Amino acid sequence: MTERVRYNLAMRHLLAASLVVLFALTSHWARAAEPLPLRNADFAAWKDGTPQDWAVGVGARSGNDTPSRLQMITEGGVELGGDAATGQWRVLTQRVPVTVGGGLRLTFEARTADLKRERNQYDNCYVGLNVLDAAGMRVAFVFRNLFETAWAPGQLAVKLPDSAAAAEVMIFLSKSGTLGVRNLKLEKLAASDSFDCLVGELDRYYSFFELKKFDWKKRAAEYAAKGRGAKTAEEFVAAIQPLLAELKDLHVVILDSSNQQTAAFVSASTRNFDARTIAGALTDVKQVGRMGFTARTAEGYGYIAIGTLAADEKTTADLLAAFDALLDAKGLIIDIRVNGGGAETVAQQFVSRLIDQPLLYAKIRFRCGPAYGDLATLVTRQLTPHSDKPFRGPVVGLIGPGCVSSGEGMALMLKAVPQAKLIGQPTRGASGNPQPVALPNGVTVRYSTWVPLGLDDQPFEGVGITPAVTIGDDPTGVKGLATAIADLDVRRK
Repeated sequence: MTERVRYNLAMRHLLAASLVVLFALTSHWARAAEPLPLRNADFAAWKDGTPQDWAVGVGARSGNDTPSRLQMITEGGVELGGDAATGQWRVLTQRVPVTVGGGLRLTFEARTADLKRERNQYDNCYVGLNVLDAAGMRVAFVFRNLFETAWAPGQLAVKLPDSAAAAEVMIFLSKSGTLGVRNLKLEKLAASDSFDCLVGELDRYYSFFELKKFDWKKRAAEYAAKGRGAKTAEEFVAAIQPLLAELKDLHVVILDSSNQQTAAFVSASTRNFDARTIAGALTDVKQVGRMGFTARTAEGYGYIAIGTLAADEKTTADLLAAFDALLDAKGLIIDIRVNGGGAETVAQQFVSRLIDQPLLYAKIRFRCGPAYGDLATLVTRQLTPHSDKPFRGPVVGLIGPGCVSSGEGMALMLKAVPQAKLIGQPTRGASGNPQPVALPNGVTVRYSTWVPLGLDDQPFEGVGITPAVTIGDDPTGVKGLATAIADLDVRRK
C-alpha cells in the first residue's frame, strides 16, 4: 500500500468519524424536540364540510346567524373567510395531551387576503396556542396576529406551567377577508431547546436586523455552544446576554423564572432636564404623582412636564385635568425631555387637545416574511381630536435623549401638530414595541417587533427625532426652557 493510499484511507476514516460525532451532536438536540400527535394537521380529511379531528365552534358573533366560510385549500390547508354579512365567526380547535415540564412550539404557514374590520366585527386574525389544566381551564395562551398576503412561516412558543394537561391549537378569523393556514406542527420542547427556540423566534420576528445590518444567524452560531450547554436558567441568561447585547436595542430584555429582569443592553445618555431646577424657575407648580407636574411661566405660558406614560388611570386623569387647566394660557410648553415611555394612547390624550381634525403622525412596519428585509407598513398612526374647541395657541415640545419609546411617539405627535415646534436635543431613538417569548427553561426574552417611522418614511431607531431648534450643552434644561419661552414670544407677536 502506497503512502498516498494510506493517507486517503486515513482521511476517509477521519471524515467518517467526524460525521458520526456531528450526527450524534445534532441528533442530541433534535431528539429534545418531541413531535406531538396533531391529527389531520394537513386538513386533507373532511366530512360534512368540516375538517376531521378539528372541533368547529363559534368564536365571536356580530349580529346574525350567517357563519363564516370554512373550506379546504387545494394545495393543502384550511381557509376561513367572511364579509360584512357574516354574523357567526367560526374557530377551529384541536386538543392534544401534554406532560408538564419544558415547553411547546407550534409552527405553521399562513396567508391572508383582503383583511378589513367592518361594522360590529372583532379584530381577530390569528393562530393561537392554549395551555389547559386538567379541568380544562386556561393556564397559558400565546397567539400570533397574521397579516401576510403570501404564504409565510410562523411559530409560537410557550412555557408549560406545572398544572398543564393539554394544549389546544386555535385558528380564528372574525373580520372580513380570508385566513389560510397549512403545515401545522406541534412539538414538545425540553429545556435544552431553549437556545434554538430563542434563535428561531428572533430570526423570524425581530424587526431591526435589516436596519442594523446584523447577521443574526452568524452571531448566534458563535454563542450556540454556551447557550445549548447551559444547565441552569442562570447559566442560560449569562450565555445569551452578550449575544443580545450586540443588538444594541434598549427594548431587548431578559427575565428569569422569578421575573428578575436583566437588560441586554445599557446605554447612557446626557440629561438635559433637572426637575427641581425647572420647577424653581416656574410658578403655580402642581406635582401629580410621579407622572409629571404643571406650572406657569412669568410670561403667562402654561407648562407641563410628562415624565412617563406608564401611570395608573387615576394619576393619568389627574394630570390631564391639570393640563386642561392650562388651556387658557397664551401658549404651551410640553416638556417630555425625560419621558421614558409607556402607553402611546396616553400621549394621544394630551396631544389630541391641540388639534381640530384627524392628524397622521407616524407609521409602523412589521416583519412579513422570513427574510430580514421582509417588512410591511401595516399601521399609520393617527390622532383624533379631543373636542371641537382645541387649544389653538403656539406650542413648544421640549425633547432630549431621555425621551424614549412611546415618549418618542409623543414627540412625533407634537412634530405633526401645525402650531407646535420641537426644541432641545434629539431623542434616544429606541421604540420597538417589545413582545415576549417564553422559553422552555423558564426564561423569557422580550424583543422588538416593529420599525417605527416618521411621516417621511424614515426609521428613527438609533438616530432619534431631531428638534427644529437644537440646544447645546444644557444639563439642567434651563436653556431649553428659556428658548421655548422666547420662541412663544416671537410667534405671539
